[in-house]
Amino acid sequence: MKIVVPLLVAIAASSGTSASGQDSKADQTAVYALEAMLKDGDFEAREDLPTDIVYCGGETTRAEVSRFFSHLSAGIKEGLPAPYFNQFVADRFSVNRDDRFMVFDREDFTSVTPRFFSREDWIRIADKGAPALEDMGWRGCMMDRGKIWISADEKGLRISSINHDMPWLSPD
Repeated sequence: MKIVVPLLVAIAASSGTSASGQDSKADQTAVYALEAMLKDGDFEAREDLPTDIVYCGGETTRAEVSRFFSHLSAGIKEGLPAPYFNQFVADRFSVNRDDRFMVFDREDFTSVTPRFFSREDWIRIADKGAPALEDMGWRGCMMDRGKIWISADEKGLRISSINHDMPWLSPD
């Protein structure tokens, strides 16, 4: 049985660069592994497979991830009212605070800001942006080692959890 990969990924592997064009150690390791498998005939490259898919608890696209962070940044920059930020939070979300884990339905509140997410939280999330997301499989993507959890679903990308008991990581 052959594993099918997007053509862009196969081209990147055969050229010795990652599909993203970046040279991180993880990317290079993945490229070398894929290059070896392509040579062994374990993979088949196809043009019709999407390369812009992002997995964050569900499938989304790089465009949706970009839209999420650009709309969040625009809302902050324009000083939009607190209810604007509801769109970035999942219908059901969790909050860790003072060693308590609580789950809420967003529809029960006029605004999740400032009760659950402060303006400073939104600024940090926007400033860190897509590069700070770490794919954690079916659980979603996390930011700052689990301070923020984000998931993708049919409605797009949404924050599913914030842990106020964890500090924000310093910028690199």
